[in-house]
Amino acid sequence: MAVRDDNTGRWIYEDLPRPQPMAAQDMRPLAAPAHTLPPSLEPANRVWPSFVDVEFTAPFLVDGMRSTRFRGPGLVVDGAQGLVVCDRDTVPIAVGDVTVTVASSVVLPAKVVLLHPAHNFSVVRFDPARLAGSPPPDLPVDDDHYAGAKRLEQGDVVHVVAVTGDQTPVVRRTRVASRTMVATAECAPPRFRCVNVEGVRLDDHPVCLGGVLCTSAGLAVGIWVSVSSQDSSGKDTTTMLGLDIALLRPVVDALRATGRAPPLRSLDIDLWPMRAAAARAMGLSAERIAQAEAAASSGRTPQLLYVAGLLAPNTPAAGLLNAGDVLLECDGKPVDDVSQLAVVSAQSVDLVVLRDGQEIPLHVPTTELDAMETRRVVHWCGALVQKPYRAVLEQVRRLPSAVYISCTLYGSPANHYGLRPGMWIVEIEGRPVSTVDEFIATLQDLRLSSCGSPKPAVGLHYVRVTVVNKSLATRVLSLCVDNHYWPP
Repeated sequence: MAVRDDNTGRWIYEDLPRPQPMAAQDMRPLAAPAHTLPPSLEPANRVWPSFVDVEFTAPFLVDGMRSTRFRGPGLVVDGAQGLVVCDRDTVPIAVGDVTVTVASSVVLPAKVVLLHPAHNFSVVRFDPARLAGSPPPDLPVDDDHYAGAKRLEQGDVVHVVAVTGDQTPVVRRTRVASRTMVATAECAPPRFRCVNVEGVRLDDHPVCLGGVLCTSAGLAVGIWVSVSSQDSSGKDTTTMLGLDIALLRPVVDALRATGRAPPLRSLDIDLWPMRAAAARAMGLSAERIAQAEAAASSGRTPQLLYVAGLLAPNTPAAGLLNAGDVLLECDGKPVDDVSQLAVVSAQSVDLVVLRDGQEIPLHVPTTELDAMETRRVVHWCGALVQKPYRAVLEQVRRLPSAVYISCTLYGSPANHYGLRPGMWIVEIEGRPVSTVDEFIATLQDLRLSSCGSPKPAVGLHYVRVTVVNKSLATRVLSLCVDNHYWPP
């Protein structure tokens, strides 16, 4: 609450009392009624009880977000542990509040437990003890597809069971039109994009927020998700795609068994398919072509993968792999599927690549991926500062520092004096800062932050901030600190 001081013209702020804890009677478990769909919507009744509604609210625009509110369907994959899978267009980042609505009647708080760094899904967890009676059933899956023995192929008949914007169920029988690599563009500001995964498109699909692809028996063989990207003009776009249900297995099985996300590691490369004819023109031997044809499953065209780009500039893989390298082997096995390399568990892999017409063996260390990404954001003078996240690393040749401006709030000193999202802070008053901890320590040392002093030191109402932009151009800005209206 704020009261204006007529003598100074300033508004004096006073913290309101903290809200009282919820009473015991308000914490009692609530019953979620079971809903049965009409027979005309079969086979939806088999999977519909596992649907929930997921809402996500972010307090600030960090990690490249352009909105703070998101909503979409979730799929209960373990009701006993409260595990729910949704796409990353619904839960895009870890910093925010999540709620799960069961049976359109019971709203439960939830927590983000995993953001898959490559594939387009997140996992959240609610407390099933907050429900009276049994929790929602686990999503029924086709065992062969869940184990990866089968996958969705062109011409397969599937049933789309999905949710519209007003939470109405919709079912449609259709066929898989194509199976291709998911193509997403680098966004501005940088944000998560789905890479190194194959998706399926359908002949005909309903307008919806997402759902599952299932068999006529009501067994899930894929998830129907919204994939976010941008077009050439910078306008946000969304595309509906199907992902194999087998992509969920490593994560879901690990969460069920240990309660923790599995170790996720990456080669930090953007992979893209190449036809065998193109590889032959680059010098690939006839023996390798025959090997690729033998490795291709029945009905599939032999396909090789090449490095389309590097996803991080300062990793061991970036120093060993080059754009244009054709990947032939991984740990002694022919590379014929992107899932072999999209996410790995080993700390290093042995690759054979085709480069300049020669086959070259490489021992490549992998990089550990953070399944939660950003966990810490610092506010200073209206600028939200954080460690550069994965999407930022994709778009820079060299990292100026680890002090990245993710957002500036309208009307703040940071916004007024020229700090912009996408800049790196490299110096404060001529003192180098390379990490967020150094940034905070420097501000405290200069008494520009109210953490150690209620007022800035004499002569330091303005502070010189040296920043570097995406093009590595350096600027020095003079920023007037206002710790009264924009406290750290």
